[in-house]
Amino acid sequence: MQDASRTGQRLTDWTQVTLLALISLYAFTVLRTAWLCDDVYITLRTVANFVHGHGPNYNIGERVQAYTHPLWMFLLSLNYFLFRETFLTTIAPSAAAPRTANGWGSSRMGVSLARTGAF
Repeated sequence: MQDASRTGQRLTDWTQVTLLALISLYAFTVLRTAWLCDDVYITLRTVANFVHGHGPNYNIGERVQAYTHPLWMFLLSLNYFLFRETFLTTIAPSAAAPRTANGWGSSRMGVSLARTGAF
């Protein structure tokens, strides 16, 4: 009887190791192939001005909204305020947003993520 429980424990351990390896591979792939387009640099300049106290403007003193996505700009502003780094603070929420939305939507529908093929 103990052999069966040990086998089940080994399978669980291998499942955890496999899941950790897949998550690590995903993170490596995201960081290795990540890139930023021109629109994000406009937003990041606005974020830098906002965090440094000059308001959410592209040019200091001009009252022009240069960003096209206020919620995303404020999320990046919070990340930039906390970490003072632009590349990873832009890539991390971009990589996490689809997984978060998928998990939230699946839980709202009562569907297990394992059955949907999300992992």
